[in-house]
Amino acid sequence: NTFTLDVNRGRIELKYTIQTRANTSIILVRLDVNSSHSNPNEKCSVDEDDPFYGIHNSCIGRKYRNEPHIHIYREGFGDRWAYPVEGLFDQTENIRATFIEFLKYCNIKGDITYQEVLNDYS
Repeated sequence: NTFTLDVNRGRIELKYTIQTRANTSIILVRLDVNSSHSNPNEKCSVDEDDPFYGIHNSCIGRKYRNEPHIHIYREGFGDRWAYPVEGLFDQTENIRATFIEFLKYCNIKGDITYQEVLNDYS
């Protein structure tokens, strides 16, 4: 399997996405900052050991309006499910700090190199 980590940012306002992908197209985890999204209006089963188990049902049909949220791959839904990021990513105004937090969240280890341009947007 091939896993890819992407970081994309908007041009005028600080709006960005950080995501991991499997097999080049399946998004596993995606963090959107200052972006909008609407969750499906249908139930999706979530295991009790899932970190979002406790809040999952309250997120059915939830709408995010220009606020940070994290998408998690769900079987049958792809990356259409999103959850609030409070307590997970607390420095979303700083793209470099959020990038480091995202690496930790996804358990990505090893030597990571990135372009210094990430430092320019904090």
